[in-house]
Amino acid sequence: MAQKTHEAQDFQDQRDQYLAHLQQYIAAYQQLTVEKEELHKKYLLQTQLMDRLQHEEVQGKVNVEMHFKELQKAKKTLESFSKENKELQSQVTQLMAELDERMLPRAQGDGVEAAGFVDSRTSQLSIPEDFESKEEMVAFLTSAVSQAEGEREEIRHQLMEKKRQCRELLQQIASLKKEQQLQFTSTGGSDADSVPGEVHEALKSAMEKLQLRFTDLMREKAELKERVEELEHHCIQLSGETDTIGEYIALYQSQRAILKQRHREKEDYINRLAQDKEDMKVRPKSAFRAVPITIGPCQVECNPGDTWTASISPFATMKLLELHELVMRLVGERNDWYTKYMMATQAGELQPGHEREAGAQADGVFEPNASKVADLREVSLADEPKLDTVASQSHPSHGDPQGPQPAPRDPTAQQILRLLHEIQNPQNRVGPLSETPCIPFFYRVDENDEVKLLVV
Repeated sequence: MAQKTHEAQDFQDQRDQYLAHLQQYIAAYQQLTVEKEELHKKYLLQTQLMDRLQHEEVQGKVNVEMHFKELQKAKKTLESFSKENKELQSQVTQLMAELDERMLPRAQGDGVEAAGFVDSRTSQLSIPEDFESKEEMVAFLTSAVSQAEGEREEIRHQLMEKKRQCRELLQQIASLKKEQQLQFTSTGGSDADSVPGEVHEALKSAMEKLQLRFTDLMREKAELKERVEELEHHCIQLSGETDTIGEYIALYQSQRAILKQRHREKEDYINRLAQDKEDMKVRPKSAFRAVPITIGPCQVECNPGDTWTASISPFATMKLLELHELVMRLVGERNDWYTKYMMATQAGELQPGHEREAGAQADGVFEPNASKVADLREVSLADEPKLDTVASQSHPSHGDPQGPQPAPRDPTAQQILRLLHEIQNPQNRVGPLSETPCIPFFYRVDENDEVKLLVV
């Protein structure tokens, strides 16, 4: 009995367990059914959205096709409007031509008006040729230019007025077209051929933009044409200035070539002088010849470099001083003659061929090196005719250009010759003198153009 009760209790516990499991399964099933319903609802929503999207896509395609057709119609209408615009422009030009033709008989009908018109045109084109002065010609040209500018402004204003009239005509034509379209849509037009209000407004705004763009383009074209004319004028002026600059450059190059040639000749002359100076420095002592010296009753031969002392009489000293003064005077006269010669050369009295020699002499007159080389010479007291010849050549004749004329004697040179003659021939002078002071000397012009006598 106890065993049966125990087994019944076990069966009841198992039944409770199975019941609990069954309740859990029922709860899970109910939850699954709820989720299934929610998923089904979502699926329905998705299908509805897909259907709506497909419908919208089809409707969008239809709308695109409709808009494309509308655009094609609008394009055709714009082309027709452009053709009509061109026709209207041609009509406007014809009207302007007709107005001009009507104005011509009016101008020719009255003799006074026609004569005034012709006289005004001819007065604008006629330019007098007998100007009294340059100022009068400039004033006339400025007035003519101002008058031409005024006429140009007047023509520009007339052109702007014509353009404004054309725009008004175009606006009137557009308004008429719009009225015709409205009447057509209100009376007999079908829904398929009618244009929506939005498309009409878009076409209207596009037409206004086209008109504004057309006017702006015409104005820009006129401004660009004026700018091109101005630039062409500037180009012509610049080409003329370029030619003038080329001429100036050619003149400058020729002058520069002449200056370079003169500078090159001057450098050659300076190089020759420097070479002569170096030759004089390295010249051997044997090049100087021995000079006989007569002092009293004896005569000796003085070689270069030797030193001799001798007693000189007061008469010889006095004559030597006079000779020094006369030599200095002769040097001053030589410089005066050379200054006059250079002034005459600069004034153009000499030929162009002698300018080079004069320039070379001008570079070497008072230079120490040139003076030391050119003015270092030996004077022999025995060669009196040679000194006479040198004195005559130091003062050339400026008289007859046909041939050399005998130059007049210089008083300074004559006094120098007389003193030399008295020094070489002391026996001809009055007074007792036991010596015969025959003294040779060398002279050299220093940097201060002075001659220093060294008695050996």
